[in-house]
Amino acid sequence: MQHKDNNLNLLRLVAALFVLYAHSFAFYGNAPKGFLGLESYGGLGVNIFFIISGYLIVKSWDANPHTFDFMVKRSLRIFPALIVLVLITMFLVGPIFTTLSLEDYFGHPQFTNYFNNIILSPVFYLPGVLENARIANAVNGSLWSLPVEFFMYLIVLFMGISLEVVV
Repeated sequence: MQHKDNNLNLLRLVAALFVLYAHSFAFYGNAPKGFLGLESYGGLGVNIFFIISGYLIVKSWDANPHTFDFMVKRSLRIFPALIVLVLITMFLVGPIFTTLSLEDYFGHPQFTNYFNNIILSPVFYLPGVLENARIANAVNGSLWSLPVEFFMYLIVLFMGISLEVVV
């Protein structure tokens, strides 16, 4: 893979820091600070992420406008890390932080629902984990963005196919 030096990684870091800064207010029970008419710095950070991703995804399609290749690349971008994250969260983080016994944790009917994250259907609840936190039951709340991101991949794919048909 060819690496090109650019400032996109710096912009991603700044966007991540904006999101982290904005979320810190919620964890302390305060209203987030607004920025340029946006609800918060977090909104700006998410917008930066989606703009950069949109640019890179369209660039990927332009470089190789083949449906199968495009979807394989997009799937490899999301699913391997997502699967590892879900498994680590369920089988390592959850058991460490649950207030339930391990038998009750693993036997809870909601435990297996956390696997739905792998099919891009976000579930934030793990039995006994963060139930009394200021934002209760929000185990890895950032997973909400993955279905949106994957949907945008599909939009780029369909737009790319449509433009090829027109041209």
